[in-house]
Amino acid sequence: MKTTAPSEVRKLRRRVGFRVVSLLLGLAAGLVVAELAVRLLDVRPVALRGKLTLYNQDDASVDYHCYPSNPHGELTPPPDLTRGRWKLINYAKQEFPLTALSDAPWVVEYRRSRHKMRNRDLPPQPPAGVTRIALVGDSFVYGEGAPEPLTLPRQMAALLGEQFELVNGGWPGANTATELANARYLVDELGCRRIILVFTANDVELTPKLAARQNFINDLINVRDLHLSAASQSQGWGHSRLLQLVGTRFFLNAVTRDTIEWYRDCYRPEQNGANLEKLAAQFRALAEMPECRSALVLYPLLEGLEADYPLASVHATVSQLARAAELPVLDLAPALAGQTSCDLWAHDCDHHPNGKAHRLAARAIVDWLRTDQPALLEAP
Repeated sequence: MKTTAPSEVRKLRRRVGFRVVSLLLGLAAGLVVAELAVRLLDVRPVALRGKLTLYNQDDASVDYHCYPSNPHGELTPPPDLTRGRWKLINYAKQEFPLTALSDAPWVVEYRRSRHKMRNRDLPPQPPAGVTRIALVGDSFVYGEGAPEPLTLPRQMAALLGEQFELVNGGWPGANTATELANARYLVDELGCRRIILVFTANDVELTPKLAARQNFINDLINVRDLHLSAASQSQGWGHSRLLQLVGTRFFLNAVTRDTIEWYRDCYRPEQNGANLEKLAAQFRALAEMPECRSALVLYPLLEGLEADYPLASVHATVSQLARAAELPVLDLAPALAGQTSCDLWAHDCDHHPNGKAHRLAARAIVDWLRTDQPALLEAP
């Protein structure tokens, strides 16, 4: 049996060691070159600042969202801050000096009526010959991130004409239980005889377990700067531009995947069965509401529109529940399919629909009403 001399073993070890060291040095040199390249080219990682909220402390009927840029030309400069008392905060309720508006100099105004809705003040009944239609929903109907003339209700009103009056019955953070109560109020107090419930995927109620996992896409958008800062510190990316570039992208992609899966779980009977039964009952209550006709419109989250919409299974479940309650249903996902998602965002830090998204949605809804649901456009 042939044996290897100790000297040959040492030579072999040196060769292996040399190759390992050379490989590590080459890798390190490559990383250094890549680091220098991204710095010289000023390639930066995703670095989004969340929007700020500006409150007029002398007028509770108006406030503003403030953004660092005006990507679609829809936003306006801030109001005159020399009059009145103002407060500026971020999503986490941290207060900022008003001078911070220099970093967020573009705003959307939210002005509310005496009914606390994003409308002008309305009389209890519509004018003679006018059909009053209420759109009920959450921040998508309210028009978060969009100037009031570009909101869904206003753009639908422009398409339908003077015989119709569209009421904005949206409120940020509302779920279907709240929306049902709002619908009843609009029927009783403002004479709305047509209700269109605009449903988004975060409208269903949650179990405590699902609530503990809660990391909504729209919440992530509003505090994305805080998420990125925490991720950078926890992962040790802070000093390397290259690692920041790779790490933050990986982090955001992972969070988006987890969030999509969370939404799907919210509509799986084994995960949220009791609340799905409650949702079905709420749809039945809407369909049976006296003195009005109702319909359901599904507004997709503006993620993954370029290919297969990731929440198609959620929309299928909601549509099935609504149709079982005998509600007419329109899914807007096909109307927005193929669009570049970011072209429809209010801002990179706020993925609520912008004016273009609402224009596409308004056209699809009005065409559907005229073609498939003319009874909803008939005078009461």
